[in-house]
Amino acid sequence: MPRAAASRVTSKLTGWLWARRLQRYGGGTAGGSPRWRSEEIPRVPSRIPPRVVASLIAAGLVACGGERATPATTGRADVPVADPARDGGTCPARDFAAFFAAFSDDSAVQARHTRFPLERVTVVDAAPEPRDSVERVGRAQLRLPLVPPAARRAADSLQLRIEPRAGGELLVVLERPNTDYQLAYVFEPAGACWELVRTEDRSL
Repeated sequence: MPRAAASRVTSKLTGWLWARRLQRYGGGTAGGSPRWRSEEIPRVPSRIPPRVVASLIAAGLVACGGERATPATTGRADVPVADPARDGGTCPARDFAAFFAAFSDDSAVQARHTRFPLERVTVVDAAPEPRDSVERVGRAQLRLPLVPPAARRAADSLQLRIEPRAGGELLVVLERPNTDYQLAYVFEPAGACWELVRTEDRSL
């Protein structure tokens, strides 16, 4: 609606409210004087609530054959918020072998692509046979790096093996030939990337 038309509607509304107030308090006169005292004269609000103005404007448009006004909406639809670790834009590589190379050489990548709480499995040498000890580690308790970098693996003669598993899981095994040294890392798909969900230390 043009500004001038809206102003005219507001002026008419103010006059209508004034007339209603006069009817309520008594609009007659006796001897040329108003029947109420000056302090009883009702005050007309200088600013009419926008909700009232909008309703009357909409009604006026309909009555004049115009377009019905549509109330503005202030609510916001629920928008899913992406987890940074699941956002494909933060994945260091599309190929898992290249991803693991970046993961093992950068502690920041490890922290970003680890699911918490992290499940950590350790083999305990107990009688009558070794058993698994499982604990869940939060971000605050985590010590980085979780994976020895490539230079460290080469110096320690560790061999790397990647095995696909059911459900899209990937098992990464680090082992030293002819010893019982073995570390395993389980990754699961996370969006367009992967997350570390479990570590296993099976060295005895």
